[in-house]
Amino acid sequence: MSLSQVGQIFPEMLDLVDSDSYGRRMADYMGVPADGMRDQEEVDAVREQRAQQQQQQMAAQQAESTAKALKDGGQGAKSLAESGIDGQAMEQAMGGMGG
Repeated sequence: MSLSQVGQIFPEMLDLVDSDSYGRRMADYMGVPADGMRDQEEVDAVREQRAQQQQQQMAAQQAESTAKALKDGGQGAKSLAESGIDGQAMEQAMGGMGG
C-alpha cells in the first residue's frame, strides 16, 4: 500500500512526511539535474504567489456572492414596494409567522 493510499484512510499520516525533503530525494533518485531544482527562496516565492492568487480568487467569489445577495435583496424590496403592501402590514405578517 502506498503512502498516498494510507493517507486517504488516515490523512493525519501525511503530516509525518516532510514533502519538500521527500520531493528533493525523489528528484535526485530520478536523476533531475541540480540546476533543474529551485532553491528554497524560489520555492517560498512560488508558494507565496500561489497563496496570493488563492486569496484573490476567494475574494472575487465572495464579492460575487455578496453582489448576488444584494441584487436578490433589491429585487425582493422592489417587488414588495410594487405589491402595495405597506411596511407595517408586512411587519405584522412576519411577526405572526415567527412568534
